[in-house]
Amino acid sequence: MAKQPHIGITTSYKDGRQAVDHYYISAVEKAGGLPIIVPMLATQEAAKAFASLLDGLIITGGPGITKGLIGTLPEDLEPVDPVRDQSDTLMYHAMTDKPVFGICYGMQLACEALGGKVASTPTREYGRARCDIGSHADLFAGLPDHTEVWMSHGDQVSQVSDDFVP
Repeated sequence: MAKQPHIGITTSYKDGRQAVDHYYISAVEKAGGLPIIVPMLATQEAAKAFASLLDGLIITGGPGITKGLIGTLPEDLEPVDPVRDQSDTLMYHAMTDKPVFGICYGMQLACEALGGKVASTPTREYGRARCDIGSHADLFAGLPDHTEVWMSHGDQVSQVSDDFVP
């Protein structure tokens, strides 16, 4: 029997509490992975040790990214907690040669970590949107060419790093 891939899921952080939305866990299980909740980590050594246990990482969505942001966050969007930002950044860099899937804030964090730019949008976007599925490796195997997704955004990637794989 093939080993289930161990997929780390980053947690949100507010008022000293760490949490993860259950739909991330369910999605990893449904795809055949073993979800591993990643706690807030404070050192690169701890992040490397934790990353060694994983086959992939999901950096979940969250509040507004502030590090490297061009412009300001909308008034109704709180900034990401610095503890979460530090931990997610450490985990991102610790996942050398392993896949990282960033959702919303997670994708923006990955872009910024590679030298790209994130900018605030003139207006917030809410609602359903068409998502065209690319042909990137096995990550999207078995999915249709496009699907409908929920979005809620106040930031956008304004410049992609040469090292960024969308």
